[in-house]
Amino acid sequence: ARTFTAGPDKAEDRGTGGGRTYHSFSEVKRAFLSGDLSEHGLKSGLVSAVDALVAPVREHFKHNAEAKALLARIQEYKKESPSAEGESSKPLRRLTTLDTAGTKLKARHVVCAPLPLGPMLPLGTVFTLLKRLKATTTHGEAGEELKELVLWLPDWSSLVLSCLNGDAKAIRAAFTLLVEAMTAVDDFAAKSNPGGWGDKVMPRVKVMFQSEVILSAPSDYWISVINVGRSLKVHQVRLGYLGGAWTPPPPAAPTTAPAGTASSSAEAAAAVELDPDSQTKAVVQAVSEPAGCVVSALMHCGDVLGLAPGTLACGTGQDRAPHDLALKYWEEAGLIERNGLSPPAVLEVPDVSTRMDSNLQPHGDLPSHKVTCGFASAASDDDYFVGDDPKAGANKKMKRAFCEPGNTGNNPPLAIAKDVLLSVFGQVDLSSGGGAVYSGQGAASTMDADFASDSLTPQLLKPCVTSGMAEVLDALNGQLKTSPNAKKADATLKQWLKSAAKSAGGKKK
Repeated sequence: ARTFTAGPDKAEDRGTGGGRTYHSFSEVKRAFLSGDLSEHGLKSGLVSAVDALVAPVREHFKHNAEAKALLARIQEYKKESPSAEGESSKPLRRLTTLDTAGTKLKARHVVCAPLPLGPMLPLGTVFTLLKRLKATTTHGEAGEELKELVLWLPDWSSLVLSCLNGDAKAIRAAFTLLVEAMTAVDDFAAKSNPGGWGDKVMPRVKVMFQSEVILSAPSDYWISVINVGRSLKVHQVRLGYLGGAWTPPPPAAPTTAPAGTASSSAEAAAAVELDPDSQTKAVVQAVSEPAGCVVSALMHCGDVLGLAPGTLACGTGQDRAPHDLALKYWEEAGLIERNGLSPPAVLEVPDVSTRMDSNLQPHGDLPSHKVTCGFASAASDDDYFVGDDPKAGANKKMKRAFCEPGNTGNNPPLAIAKDVLLSVFGQVDLSSGGGAVYSGQGAASTMDADFASDSLTPQLLKPCVTSGMAEVLDALNGQLKTSPNAKKADATLKQWLKSAAKSAGGKKK
């Protein structure tokens, strides 16, 4: 506008500028400072001017059908005003598209895949997730159908945390390769050890990408996530990615951080207080913690609300931190009393590791995923990976493996023999080297006892594990080569590695 018309003055105003039209800002300023233009005249004139500017926009959203529908959709996301009876009387806003009302499914058993912190997939992660899927009562009571098994792939949470540099295609490829590898191992184990492995589990699994489920009802989902954030305090949200105590840490004595330091001792004390027994978590003491960690923790609560599982399978310790946050929110928000939802039972299933030295730091570098089950940023000789050479690779890696005679507590080859070979083949056959054949119930305990007494030696064990892992890799890689989805995912991840190396200024080795 080239002119500004002031509003009328009040009767008590001394000025004479009310209702006058001004042609420049300097005129308005001079009149206001001299007292000719009153405060009321200025404000009322501004209200009228802004209203005139907004009027065309208001009319557009009122009469244009497309704009009107868009405005109505946006308004759904607005915070609901408290009812007269209070928050507790409101119906719970959550994702309901997955509800199985009216079916005979006794409960939903959910396994959440780890975030793809890197493009490499260790074999241990494949076996761990299969083990978690099988860690449930598969048959209900008489007349009931089998439990619904769900593999949850958190692709949008991965984007929030900038996994694989926030590349949506690479994240999708990593999860696709994981599913294909799990299917291949499941097929091979069911054929090799039908009595011990049992029926194939993957044909019964419903694979769910987080993004696809959210888009089925985005308004309900994001409102549920927002409501989680509104009801929790910062130290409680930290439980989802740091673990530790639900109760707030005691206030620290006020201190002054030295100039140039990243955080004060008070902040450091608060971080350590989350779990006094863990020194690894104390490193997350920055003044500003990663926003992605907070958002992904809140999203996990929304995921669990939407899935409404009967059981959640996870690893021990830090791996269950996101589940603990969801259960605490479930309890604190009174979801049981308000909505009749039963909190899921958390089943702790120990990880299956194929790493060569159990003293190594686990894969990944985010606080909530310092666990064995996960993706790796690069291949190494310290673990078995999907795509490894079955012969040379398996032999080279096992030669490096730590295998101290008599040591059953920290012995990767012994752990792989018990957790992988017994599961896949039903036995560990050392007879070719003059050793025993371990099979059936109690085989793992017998192997521990024999290794402790030195009747089972590294010289007998390592060649057997090498041969077994080579056979697993050969079957796995062979099936992946025949899968169009696996080949496409593998090509996408290889291209991502090239792009990442180029961006870093390095060369692919």
